[in-house]
Amino acid sequence: MKYEDDSQFDDYDDDMELNDFMYEEEAELNDLEGLDSGVVNKIINGVKLNRKKLLVLAGVIMIMFLILVGGVISISLEMMRDDTKTSTNTINTEEVNNDPSGQVGEFYKEMEDPYPIDRSNPDYKDLEETKEYQIKLNVNKFVNKQEGIQEFLSYLREYTHFPFSEETAFYSIREELQITTESKSNCLEVEKYKEIRIRNYKDGWNKGNSVLDIKYSPGTNDKERVVPVNMLPNQNFYYNTSILKVEQDYHRCNNKYSKKSKVTNFPYNYRLSTCYDLQRYFPDAFEKMTDSIKYKTLDYEDPTYWYLYQHQGYINNTYFLSAFTLIYDNIEDAAEDAQVTPNDHDSEFSIRIWSDDQGKKPFDYDRVAYFDDLYEYIIENIGSYHDEFKCATVE
Repeated sequence: MKYEDDSQFDDYDDDMELNDFMYEEEAELNDLEGLDSGVVNKIINGVKLNRKKLLVLAGVIMIMFLILVGGVISISLEMMRDDTKTSTNTINTEEVNNDPSGQVGEFYKEMEDPYPIDRSNPDYKDLEETKEYQIKLNVNKFVNKQEGIQEFLSYLREYTHFPFSEETAFYSIREELQITTESKSNCLEVEKYKEIRIRNYKDGWNKGNSVLDIKYSPGTNDKERVVPVNMLPNQNFYYNTSILKVEQDYHRCNNKYSKKSKVTNFPYNYRLSTCYDLQRYFPDAFEKMTDSIKYKTLDYEDPTYWYLYQHQGYINNTYFLSAFTLIYDNIEDAAEDAQVTPNDHDSEFSIRIWSDDQGKKPFDYDRVAYFDDLYEYIIENIGSYHDEFKCATVE
């Protein structure tokens, strides 16, 4: 006979033991024939009583055995859990300590606005609020740009049901110029601005235009520290062609707030030459610049070239802009049909969302929760490349 599992063997063995016990008792009673009936009855009753006692005793022993086994298993499991926690925390101690948000392997989900912006303050009247979810790309999958992009987008279509079609996408190629750290330190207050950059659009969307922006990013998830920083562009010349926004950046391991000030009609291919040029465009940000440093020259890092593939629209009643940003050392490699591995460090995918009224109203955090879940879905199904080596991953 072929049994499907061991439980059938268990039942069969139990039956055998019970029958053997019954047959032994019956044989003992047959040997008592010829004795006085009263004596026989006492013996029979004694046997029955002993049988009941044995059954009760067997039951008690079984219960005690099960309790003992259960205790051993419980202790063993707890020891295993403790070992896992100890091992994981030990391995990742350095990464946890280096995590600027204090998070452990998971970005912090905000359920309410930690610092609502006072829109009655004229300095904040046009201040936009955005959130950007960022994923580091495995650049080896983007040697062929469209193959890598379409494979990635298949996951987004499945989750969001937004088409992300090639027909509605728009691309651009731009040159990015960053002012060097040394030059920023020469301009005193510019030290606190993580980025001062010029973007010259060479092809695709916005071709023939340039943008100048500065970014204040103290590296913390403290919105109250970022909002009051005064960095409006020169309102005499750029009021209608400037953008000022506070953005919360989401990464695999942490969140952080930054503030950006942008001039969108910067002269094409023009380069700032001195610290004074920065003051002319952003007088509030560099108001304390002294005459002795105004004419110190600005130097630039080597240019990089960015290929961008973007979609925009509404998901869950929230305006969004998604972007693949693939970065190269020269403009030829950034061409759409060029098959070259992008730079590993900064190439990324991102989704930026705006609060209502073009970023001028508070976020609806029920809708933000949808994008938090989308971000986790992307991480679980695609991953954020390299991030697992830069932060703790304690589950």
